[in-house]
Amino acid sequence: MHYRVWDAHAVEGFGAVALSRQQRAFVEGLLRMLDPRAFPSEHVSAVNSALLALIRVHHALEGNVSAERQPLTGLLKLLTATARANMDASSLVFGAVPDNARHLRAARRLIHELEAKLTKAKAMPDDAKRAYATRLGRLIGPASRSVQGWLVPVWEAALSPGAAAHIRNEIAVSVVLQGRDGLDLRTDLIAMMKRRSPDVPEAREIAKVLWPEERAFRVGIVVAGTRELRTLEKLLPGARQHRVARDADAGPGGHDLDTRRRFLRRVAAGLDGPAVLVTHPVCAADAHTALRRGRRKLGEVLDQYAAGQRLNRLSVHPLMFATDSSAHVVHDDTRSKTTKAAQPLTTHWPPSLGAALRASHLAQQVDAPMTTAGLVWSAVESVGMKSDRLDVLAKACALHATRQQLLGLWHLVLPSARAIVRHAAWRHREYEQKATRAARSVAKIGNNPAASARLAADELRALHADLQRQAARTRDSHNALADEVGQLLGSVEAVVLKGGAAQAASGDSRTIVLNRWFDVLVPPAGASGDILSAHRALARLVAVTDGLAAEQVAAWQRRLTHPADFAAWLHDQQNTIHSLLTWLYAMRNAAFHQGVFAKPADEVTAQAALGMIDMVLEFLGHWSQTEIEAGLTMTGPRHVLEQLADRQTELQARLATDSTSHPLDLDRISAPGPASARL
Repeated sequence: MHYRVWDAHAVEGFGAVALSRQQRAFVEGLLRMLDPRAFPSEHVSAVNSALLALIRVHHALEGNVSAERQPLTGLLKLLTATARANMDASSLVFGAVPDNARHLRAARRLIHELEAKLTKAKAMPDDAKRAYATRLGRLIGPASRSVQGWLVPVWEAALSPGAAAHIRNEIAVSVVLQGRDGLDLRTDLIAMMKRRSPDVPEAREIAKVLWPEERAFRVGIVVAGTRELRTLEKLLPGARQHRVARDADAGPGGHDLDTRRRFLRRVAAGLDGPAVLVTHPVCAADAHTALRRGRRKLGEVLDQYAAGQRLNRLSVHPLMFATDSSAHVVHDDTRSKTTKAAQPLTTHWPPSLGAALRASHLAQQVDAPMTTAGLVWSAVESVGMKSDRLDVLAKACALHATRQQLLGLWHLVLPSARAIVRHAAWRHREYEQKATRAARSVAKIGNNPAASARLAADELRALHADLQRQAARTRDSHNALADEVGQLLGSVEAVVLKGGAAQAASGDSRTIVLNRWFDVLVPPAGASGDILSAHRALARLVAVTDGLAAEQVAAWQRRLTHPADFAAWLHDQQNTIHSLLTWLYAMRNAAFHQGVFAKPADEVTAQAALGMIDMVLEFLGHWSQTEIEAGLTMTGPRHVLEQLADRQTELQARLATDSTSHPLDLDRISAPGPASARL
């Protein structure tokens, strides 16, 4: 797992300013949540958010009193109940931001009232529902602005790690709802911190990067299958069309024509038929958001042309471009990255899982979020989970999230530690380069006899000597840090990696034994010497790395040391996933019964749905693979999910009363076999 938040550019940018642990954890955690490579249970789409719960309940109420009556009252009750549970869990952070939680507190009270009235009344009047919808709707805007205001305490005040993490989750949801692209945000944050170096930016400066004013872009997209889209300007105001010639010659012209010509040369090589380039205006906070919005808008317009061209197929080319008033051009290929050799998740699947695999694959390929939600729901139903059994799937996913997040913790500690060493190396290189430039300046002056030249040469020589001393100091600091981190990582890897020290020596740190990692985090009674040594090395390692790694290691050590906290976390995960599944079902009904193909936060929900079904297929595939290797008969997906749900219930009950989380077999927590019965 490679997160871009710890690549060379990010290390250089964030290392240029002296961020506190809380500030570093905020930046690193936010960018990791917005990284498309994040584990599904750690992505922003999977977090518990009071703001998102408010938005969903409001629009569910509006849909229930609309002509189509979707969602139905029974589903509305369930949506309200899960939203209330999410609001209750999120409200724990309200005390850390008393001045800015007023609107969400009011929303929570209204949702509590609404749930009580829906539960008691056989048929709550539509007028009463509309009144609640109106009152909740009025709170969405102020609540969104309030969450943005939470940046001040998390950036400038000292908060508990738990409160800081909750606030970070809400801010991440707010950023995504504004339409911010995670990788563009990373680029903008790095650029801003380099400009402010060595001073730490203020909260208001960070806010301008998180929630910038939208600006005008022009997005270029190629439609294959035709040379012209007639009357396009009426359907897509501001759109312009340009012929795509096989030689991709856009003709002479200024910057716009040069941009178009370069773009069309890239596209034309892969075309085997007629095509037309469509450019149209889009307002967005960044270029990749503009590309995403532009593609979605044009796709909806093409629906009308597809209806008029029954025997022809129009398709959108994956290569697009966006340009703004500064003439900055961004090219984007919507196709996923390639691989040298594609591998199946497993070669052993129960035949009954074929429909889920197909629906999940199709869901990853479509552009429309509502369609994605509908396909994911089809995959959910095909594994035997109907709308009245969502708690079973939620429990199974919550159990697997334990394994996934502890694995994610390893993939957080490792790059964080290596990034610290890379940053020290960058500091050394920076001083060496400055010293080299100073030496060149001295050489240019040479033996110039002028008094001013001699004075300048003396100053430059003094500067050069100082920079050489700084370079030597940072070289020694880097070497010492590299040695220390290398020894600490070696001590931990020798225990945690599946192949032990031999695997660590090969440079492969991916395959670990989760049970050993669990023991290193929280050593059991009577732990061996190598476990205790690795535990001490980990403590020193996170003290050196600081930031998100230190925060998350401490959080998981706290959970695993206090089983009641672990049980509460499991329950919160279950509620969050249950809420997602309920809203996913409502989106599916709106798409299929109302013909609605746009909903508030639909892109966030679609991303969460894809992550959830990916998680389900991961543990179902792992289960089937384990059964085949053991010579057992493969269990159907519905029965697997029921067993995992029972296992989660048993684990949560045990954790609520036990004084230790041990023993807990994380390697087989979502796999069959007697070892998993130790839960």
